[in-house]
Amino acid sequence: MDENIIPLIRPAMAGEQIDTSGPKVKEPRFLFETMTDLRSMPALEHLIDGWIPERSVGLLYGRWGTFKTFIGFDWALHLAYGRRDWHGAKLPGTPCDVLIIAREGHAGFVKRVSAFMAHHGIESDPERLTFMRSSISFVDNSDFGALKESVKVLDRPFRFVLVDTVGRVLPGVEMGKEAPITLFMERLQQLGEVTNATSLGVHHENKAGDANGSMFFQNSSDFMFNSEREGKGETGKITCTKSKEGTDGWSKGIKFAKVWLPDGRSSLVVESVFDNDSSSAKEEILTKNEATFYRILYDAGADGLTKEEWNKLGREAGLGLNRRSDLQDFRVALRDKGRVREYGGKWKVNHGGGLS
Repeated sequence: MDENIIPLIRPAMAGEQIDTSGPKVKEPRFLFETMTDLRSMPALEHLIDGWIPERSVGLLYGRWGTFKTFIGFDWALHLAYGRRDWHGAKLPGTPCDVLIIAREGHAGFVKRVSAFMAHHGIESDPERLTFMRSSISFVDNSDFGALKESVKVLDRPFRFVLVDTVGRVLPGVEMGKEAPITLFMERLQQLGEVTNATSLGVHHENKAGDANGSMFFQNSSDFMFNSEREGKGETGKITCTKSKEGTDGWSKGIKFAKVWLPDGRSSLVVESVFDNDSSSAKEEILTKNEATFYRILYDAGADGLTKEEWNKLGREAGLGLNRRSDLQDFRVALRDKGRVREYGGKWKVNHGGGLS
């Protein structure tokens, strides 16, 4: 008999004992919902206000040495310790269970946690923080199935899952192929769904300044942040490159502090997050170089320039905009002024709004 079919229950005969427990009803594989069901669900909330939504999946990416791991750890530790805010952004305010999946040696974790504790004057280790350092491949069905079941058995109400780095849990995968990246993002979300957690992957960027395999990560992420380093110091910038349910394209400055530990080792912690004061400087650069760049684009002809060609010419033109995000801001500013337009994946002169 099909286990999904529930047999009809006949009336009891006189004196007959009937098993009232009935047959086991198999839980349906798929969930079907009406608009009433959807409207009854809680509104979108943020795990980190204005930054990371609850029960979402995203990516934090950047070049080597841009402090992305320290940022991810700072989020994780603020949540695990139940701190009220992350440098001004509201947090749940009560200790949250956090899972970190990483293949790094334990010494690196101990340093980062110890530095965080020293910086914030905390004496006890975070009881809500759990590490998983075993070898794992997210594209291996057996591996991922075992991980998912292990998280269920652990029975901890994780609210934040950090995977650092994406490359370490995708051994041998070509980042330029859609299938493994889409599968990874789906499974990253499934891992979060086990406990209603937000899941975040820490990833490297490619030569173009985007996440390695960027198109496929962008398609599957609810949010994405890019970390950059400012000069040779311990200051950087974090930019929201995607926010599915909010505003993106904004950035914040971020300052790190080096904390020395009693054993002579040191680690970084996030010291402050602040508004960038470079918008006026960018506007000045835009005004100064607008005609120059417009001429470059005009000379490109009717075919226009792709985003990559635009960035390359922008750097070569010596406009003072060397970062990918700055060049993007410059391009958008010209578009908003009606100077250029995007069509068919290329940026072209808008002849109706050209410079006089």
